[in-house]
Amino acid sequence: MKKFSIIAASLVLAVTSYAQGNKPKIPHKANKPVATKPAEATLNLDTSASKITWVGKKLAGSHHGAVSAKEGKFEVKNNSISKGEVIIDLNSITNIDLTDAEYNKKLIGHLKSPDFFDVEKFPTAIFKIDSFTEVHNITPGQPNAMAKGKLTIKGVTKP
Repeated sequence: MKKFSIIAASLVLAVTSYAQGNKPKIPHKANKPVATKPAEATLNLDTSASKITWVGKKLAGSHHGAVSAKEGKFEVKNNSISKGEVIIDLNSITNIDLTDAEYNKKLIGHLKSPDFFDVEKFPTAIFKIDSFTEVHNITPGQPNAMAKGKLTIKGVTKP
C-alpha cells in the first residue's frame, strides 16, 4: 500500500482535448486563438484527441509515461467549465523513459499487478474534477486550465 500511495501521490494528469461534436470556434484576432464556450452544456471528452501523462517518483529516481482516457465529460455553467469527470483506462498504461524493452515490460507488468494498480480487479481510475482555474496567455496546444479534484485508484479516493 505504501508503494501505491507514492504512485498515487505522484500521478500527474495533463488532459488536453476538444469536446466531441463541440469544437471551439477560434476567431482570427492577432494570431492569438480564443476558444468560445457555450453558456450551459455538458461536453464529452474526445478521447482520441486527449492526452494523459503520469509521473511516478521514488527515492532512486522517477518514471513517466502515458495512459488513455476511456471516457469523460465536463459541465459548463456561466461560460466556464465548472466540474467534470475522466475515467482512466489503467490497462493502457505505458512507460516512455525506459528504452530497454525487457525493463519497460517488467515495470508495466509491476504497475498492473496487485502491488500497484491491480488492473485485473480495478481496470479504471476516476478523476472527479471539482474546479478549473483558467491559465491565461497559453501557447496553442498546451493545457489552458488547471484541474483540481479527487482521484480514485483501487477504490481509494485522494485529493
